[in-house]
Formats: sequence, structure tokens, C-alpha cells
Amino acid sequence: MLQVFVTGKGISKEEFKQKVYLLRKYSSYCFQKSFSRFYICSLSTDIIVYKV
Repeated sequence: MLQVFVTGKGISKEEFKQKVYLLRKYSSYCFQKSFSRFYICSLSTDIIVYKV
């Protein structure tokens, strides 16, 4: 399992939200070709998902 934190230093909140959305879509598309078990449970600027 890998945990990643992404920051939007130097850009507006709306631009950051858009980039995070595109990052999730692009990553899911690219990595699923190579790694069948790749999954992003959440990549949000407002919500943190964790497992206890």
C-alpha cells in the first residue's frame, strides 16, 4: 500500500481541484494497464479517507 499527499502550493483552490481531478483520472487510466490491482480510493481536496 502506498500513501501520497499532494499539495497545491502557489495555485488557486479551484485550479488545484481541477488538477487533482485530472491527476486521478490520468493515473487510474495509465496504471490500470500495467497493474491490475491498482486503485485510488480517494483523491480529494476536501476529504481524507483512512482505514482503521
